Amino acid sequence: MNNRNNSVVTSNKMTVLDSGSSTTNRSAMIITSAQTVRETPAPSQFKQYENTYQLGPTKVTSSSKLEKIIDETLKEHLTGRTYTNDSSRYVKLIADQLKQKAKELGVPRYKYVCTVALGPTRSSTLSMASRCVWDPNVDTFAENFYEKDGLFATAVIYCIYTE
Repeated sequence: MNNRNNSVVTSNKMTVLDSGSSTTNRSAMIITSAQTVRETPAPSQFKQYENTYQLGPTKVTSSSKLEKIIDETLKEHLTGRTYTNDSSRYVKLIADQLKQKAKELGVPRYKYVCTVALGPTRSSTLSMASRCVWDPNVDTFAENFYEKDGLFATAVIYCIYTE
């Protein structure tokens, strides 16, 4: 069978009366296309490939590299600062920067979740807990703590492999 693409063109003329007494001729064109018929190749013409899905990572994220990133980022943003009521605006900035630096490690198919807690060291306590379902063979996390000048911060980066 040959590949064909048949088109049908129909033209209709209409006469329209305007508000004046003159008549206007307008034409409408309707174009339809017949469905293309294609040949299916014989089964011997199909190429068969092996499955290409990937069940595990080719490279795993290093916890020590992530801990170093957290340490450097917390020192960069919090050195010389004291805790005030508007210090919480740094939390989002630090978390975004941690996530960006973790992505720059170039490990494909990982999602990064960053949490940062910031508070004063005087007469305050902080309890944090997190739970997650993951595969301990490929998923990991890193955490670090900063304390100086009446301010403390703790940050955690979770690295979760996505299949």
